[in-house]
Amino acid sequence: MGRKSREKAATKTRGAPAPKTAPAAAKPPGRRRAALAIVGIFALVFSIVAVTALTQKSNTMDEPVHVLAGYSYLRWADYRINPEHPPLAKLWAALPLLALSKPTSVNNDPRYARYLSGTITAANLGQFFPGVPIEKVFFYPKLQMVLLAVGLGIFVFAWASELFGLEAAAAALFLYALDPNILANSQIVHTDIPFAAFCFACIYFLWRAFRRLSWPNALFFCLFFGLAAAAKHSFVLIIPIGIALGLMKIFSPEPIPAAIGAARSLSGRGAKTRAVAAMFAGALLSAYVLLWACYGFRFSAMAGHSLSVAALLPEQGWLRSSVSLLLDLGLFPEAWIDGQLFNLKFLTRTAYLLGDTSDTGFWLFFPVALAVKTPVPTLLLVAAAVYLIARRRLDRPAGLFLLVPVAI
Repeated sequence: MGRKSREKAATKTRGAPAPKTAPAAAKPPGRRRAALAIVGIFALVFSIVAVTALTQKSNTMDEPVHVLAGYSYLRWADYRINPEHPPLAKLWAALPLLALSKPTSVNNDPRYARYLSGTITAANLGQFFPGVPIEKVFFYPKLQMVLLAVGLGIFVFAWASELFGLEAAAAALFLYALDPNILANSQIVHTDIPFAAFCFACIYFLWRAFRRLSWPNALFFCLFFGLAAAAKHSFVLIIPIGIALGLMKIFSPEPIPAAIGAARSLSGRGAKTRAVAAMFAGALLSAYVLLWACYGFRFSAMAGHSLSVAALLPEQGWLRSSVSLLLDLGLFPEAWIDGQLFNLKFLTRTAYLLGDTSDTGFWLFFPVALAVKTPVPTLLLVAAAVYLIARRRLDRPAGLFLLVPVAI
């Protein structure tokens, strides 16, 4: 081909319209159907395994306390039982029990006063549901926990799919569904699975908000932060996690695409700092409102009754004065303050690890428990992922977003 022919061909090529491509975010219908099929099979199989197991096991020691506490919150608006934990998980667990019993007045039930302190057994709980087998009384609250565990699995699948694709999401969901810790705790009426689900969803929507700051992502982040705060006092750990992830985003060269108001890109550190601070302020406000909502927007643990908070007041003068001020002003529900003081007073407890006991616990307890209780294939895959992230063979920002919360 001569020089003029080549130039003419190049000109035609440059002037030709670019071929149309599908949007990056669009997924083929076949992959969407595959994703729905994977999630549906997981929900069905996981539920069958969990429900079959819970019908064959007796309750743990704490479950009668949590079930009766949640029932007393719903039936009598009495938050005096088990105030050391926030009420949301117990409210959720006991919700089906309202259909198993007839409304009664707690003031006319002499048995109830004995359960405000001391051990609550399954027999104690069964007295409030005459004619109902105790297995049925425990079945429905346990089923509520299974539903939250299924929800957590769906969030695991969704986040893995957005990060690494459908195949990785299926693998993550497979590991989650067969993890013995998840299977065991999904059947126990306690705060662990609810908090894990809300905490995971909170960080997931924080990641989504950093990728695209839209009203849905920001509001769901605030909502799940509030739900985590109302489920377990450990929610305070989300604050340093959020600060660390927020600082990573602020100091990274990547902008935050904003879709709130006029579409724009937040590229400067000042603009990103204001956006991150606004989200965290909204999350704290959400937690404050949801906490009050779970306590019925009432300060007293029980109408006409109060808790003996004075016995739990700290000895330090400044801390004692601060708590007294909270009580006088009624800035938080009385039962929530009581729970915080209880945990502060009994922060160190007797623990056992590898043949030794300690009155103050062990720093290595959770790392050892993680290593012992997690299946070896999962540990190997996690180690491989950390290696690939360190070698930049996987997306480092996404990998750090997963690893930093775990490290904290």
